[in-house]
Amino acid sequence: MRTQKTLLAGLLALAAAALAEDPATFTASLDRTSAELGDHVTATYEAVLPEGSRIEVEALVSPLLGEPGGGPVLDFPAQPRIRTEKTKSGLRSKVEVSFVPFQTGAIPVPAPKLVVVLPSGERRAVRPAQLLLQVASRLPKEKKPDELEAKADRPPAVPPISAWVWAALAAGLLAIAGLVWWILRRRVTAPQAGPAEPERTASEEFLAALEKLARSVPAPGSDARGYYSDLTHAIKRYLERRLEKPVLEWTTFETLRRLRELGLEFPQEIGLADLLGSADRVKFARAAATRAESESHLTRARALHDVLERRLAPPPETGAAAEPQQAKR
Repeated sequence: MRTQKTLLAGLLALAAAALAEDPATFTASLDRTSAELGDHVTATYEAVLPEGSRIEVEALVSPLLGEPGGGPVLDFPAQPRIRTEKTKSGLRSKVEVSFVPFQTGAIPVPAPKLVVVLPSGERRAVRPAQLLLQVASRLPKEKKPDELEAKADRPPAVPPISAWVWAALAAGLLAIAGLVWWILRRRVTAPQAGPAEPERTASEEFLAALEKLARSVPAPGSDARGYYSDLTHAIKRYLERRLEKPVLEWTTFETLRRLRELGLEFPQEIGLADLLGSADRVKFARAAATRAESESHLTRARALHDVLERRLAPPPETGAAAEPQQAKR
């Protein structure tokens, strides 16, 4: 009899120890198993906790892109939602995490780092199981990206001009005429303005923009979207002025494709596709960028300028062209 009581007490002690080590078992699920790029997906992590417990989200985790220095694959546009309700078996808690995928294929969805706070105040780290999401591209499946045609240029739509516009225009012209008459009547002579500054070349303007960006490299942890917006605008404006093409109206994909059609292939160390792609991820997917990456992209932009200037420079005079000039002397 005493042996049975001892055995029963030991089993109860083991059960209590197991319950203390594992206060809750989480189940993980997705509201969909397949999605397209840019879709909003919600992951739900659910468990039954002892009365008086609560859940805290310590950190959200995302896999990184496969390329060197790649940013996160998942973007979290909102804070996680934690819901609790009392049941007969305990306190049922749900953690809902919304995210947006930015890479195609079978994407692993790591669970967030959770902390269960027990009624005694003890904190237990919990990590639910990882999920898998199949992400498809929004591009046509039967064509490769290089085979897609650029968007056709549409003529601007001119809305009809109402009578109020003509009336406002006439009133404006009358006001301007009255102002000119008043200035002539007072015989006010305007001071002589100095000579206008010559317009800067595309090269001078681009180098000045890069010099300005070098003084505003984002600090670690700060928002780098403004920096990369100015950097891509400076690069596209330089290419537009130098090549006399509407580069500012092109998307990143169109820019790379049309530069190839023009025969402009840049060295691998410049990596124009990676440079513009990294800038798009920071601007639109809010990916993180270190200070070293920002300075590296600025250095590659300067290298792009040097390579393009050398290619577009006029050829030097050959010896055959210089001989007639020497004969004249």
